[in-house]
Amino acid sequence: MLLRRPALLDPGTFFHGRYRVIQPIKSGGMGTVYEVLDEKTSSRRALKVMLPNLVTSEEGRKRFELEARATGAIESDHIVRILDVGVDKTTDLPFLVMELLRGSDLGALLDRGERIPVGDALHYLAQTALALDKLHAAGVVHRDLKPENLFVTSRDDGTPCVKLLDFGVVKTVDPAVAGINTRGILGTPLYMAPEQVEASRAVGPAADIYALGQLAYELLVGEPYWAEELERAGSPIMLAVDISDGPREAPETRAKRRRGVVLPPGFDLWFAEMTARSVEARFSRATTAILSLRDLVRESLVPMQPEPAATSSKRQAPTEAPPPPREVAKKGYLVTVDNTTRVVRVDVWGFWDASDGKAYWEEFERQTRPLLGKPWYVLANISNFPPQKPEVSVFVEKTMKHARENGLVRAANLVSSALGRMQIQRLSVETGLPLYSFFTAEGDALRWLVTGR
Repeated sequence: MLLRRPALLDPGTFFHGRYRVIQPIKSGGMGTVYEVLDEKTSSRRALKVMLPNLVTSEEGRKRFELEARATGAIESDHIVRILDVGVDKTTDLPFLVMELLRGSDLGALLDRGERIPVGDALHYLAQTALALDKLHAAGVVHRDLKPENLFVTSRDDGTPCVKLLDFGVVKTVDPAVAGINTRGILGTPLYMAPEQVEASRAVGPAADIYALGQLAYELLVGEPYWAEELERAGSPIMLAVDISDGPREAPETRAKRRRGVVLPPGFDLWFAEMTARSVEARFSRATTAILSLRDLVRESLVPMQPEPAATSSKRQAPTEAPPPPREVAKKGYLVTVDNTTRVVRVDVWGFWDASDGKAYWEEFERQTRPLLGKPWYVLANISNFPPQKPEVSVFVEKTMKHARENGLVRAANLVSSALGRMQIQRLSVETGLPLYSFFTAEGDALRWLVTGR
């Protein structure tokens, strides 16, 4: 079956002499995405074809080409891969072929009312930040960062991997494409920075930082910061006008009032820096911003869990009463991995029972799977982790043994007492771990991990 300028590609359509259409996946502002079979390789792929009504627009064609160029030039585990690009001679439709992802975008997860655990939210945000830093280093601004453009798929070992999608409104500083209009009002109002709403202002990487701040609020709270304004706006244009002056209510207050969610102390200041009206006042790097947020979560003694909420909205997760804050604050752990530096950050605190130890071991093993076979490092904050019962220590020892046998080079410990230091030293000797060292300042610990001095 050949095709001549259709509104949609029907299943079974043979496109560009190579791709057999299986089914449509989704449509966006620039094109429609289909699942296809690459008959040359027998592989399933995602085919994005420019919408026919935009083909006659020179601006539309250039923007579609810019999407392919910007995406294909950047190598990152967290940016969707471009495999083929061109213009189909039969239909005159520009197209690009991408890896086919299995999983779900974050927007779908939120719409289903699934509560995203804080640790998972930080993991998704950290991977998104890595993608943004790669984009910005290449002179590219995404301009449409939102949950629907972040796809959560799985690696071969089952660990989650976030992929940044849809570069249809991307902006680049590449002189070769300087003629393309990248100053229009492009993006999604809920996540648009003030300079995007005001088309006369230049849009740079700071716009993505703003959107990342809005995304962080939504993942932690379960609804966008501007959900209340959206409910009363009536249209995207009115919403853009309504929010152009920036947040009016402290996010900690709004999260508590609308969703019963307690955000960590300091989130208000962090969010204010992420969403400042002045681009110069925002964080300069996405990864720096998320590391700062992670520190807020780690240092907080208040659990970021919903209490029974009095209001409802499209993205409201089922709620249940959380344990009393004091009980939650007594014990816990947080394991995060920076896949670029291969540093595993571990924070542990409080007195555990055997079930806590088992859960910690399972989380550590899951998070470190992608590092197996490579040299990696551990930074462990044990300042608030007192000596544990034998039934707990067995899981700590199991974690150390796993690290020793799977590529750990060095591990630095942040301690606040001689007793804690003695306990970890004893376990290190007993399990034959590589060199351990102990610090009271995190900067000194990181420097030692990297340099060995």
